Amino acid sequence: MSSSVREKIPLLSKSRFMAGLQCPKRLYLECYHRDLADQVNVRQQALFDMGTEVGILAREIYPGGVLIEE
Repeated sequence: MSSSVREKIPLLSKSRFMAGLQCPKRLYLECYHRDLADQVNVRQQALFDMGTEVGILAREIYPGGVLIEE
């Protein structure tokens, strides 16, 4: 696979994996047309923030863990 093709393939994250299980079209849109997504509301943002906090706590509990960025 050439580097130009590899650059166009989005990385798979936990969120994208779950989106793909829910709906393949949702996964496609999240990867290639994020501009079409609805705005994040306050409730959704609170859930995202909670997930971030869980990740921070997990890295504190299990030192040496690796944070995998999107």
